[in-house]
Amino acid sequence: GTLQIVFPDFEKLFNDVLDEKSLHFAKPNDEKGFAAYIDNPSGKHAFEIRSNKEELSDEIATLRALRRKAKTITEEQGINVLHLAFGFIHWKENENSSDEYLSPLILVPVSLNIENVISPYELSLNDDDVTVNPTLCYKLEHDYNLNLPEYDSEEGLETFFRKCEKIIRGQKGWSIEKTVQLSIFSYLKINMYNDLEDNADVVKANSIVKALGGNLNSLANNDSTISEVEGLN
Repeated sequence: GTLQIVFPDFEKLFNDVLDEKSLHFAKPNDEKGFAAYIDNPSGKHAFEIRSNKEELSDEIATLRALRRKAKTITEEQGINVLHLAFGFIHWKENENSSDEYLSPLILVPVSLNIENVISPYELSLNDDDVTVNPTLCYKLEHDYNLNLPEYDSEEGLETFFRKCEKIIRGQKGWSIEKTVQLSIFSYLKINMYNDLEDNADVVKANSIVKALGGNLNSLANNDSTISEVEGLN
């Protein structure tokens, strides 16, 4: 369910995607696998995942699976979940922990399409905004008192990562990896969590919510409805 992009370089791919260039996974050939990232007369571009021909079928299968899964989630939930993730934080809960985590930093919403079975897959920018991983932002702020910077298009990608490296500098065993992965990333739940947290007092004051929490006396002579929990729509 995850595909790492190894060419072109980190910043060029980021800029090309945000410039809304039409990017294609070139048709594989017998010699190199995916073709190099080059301009061609049609104005389209191609980029490679890896040059290892033996892994080519797995990569095409992953592209097919990512496209199918993203399309299904969009149809069922009305949200786009396919992203290019630029940069990852290697981190662990504490310096003595043996469990390590890898969390994406910048999420760029994209779409993956194919015209027909013999056409290359096309990757394009989705209409949504570039986002600094909101779930990671919440985790680092509440558990470690670390505030990730916002991405500023005028400052650019390198400045953003320099700020991130400075912020995590005091955390033992933490590091930033500048790689790009195409995968499914959904942060719908953290948006719901933030909404509930912002309206916690209103929610807790509602008699039906109190009853769900075990206080059945709150329903006595009360005709409240769930709709009275304002601010959550």
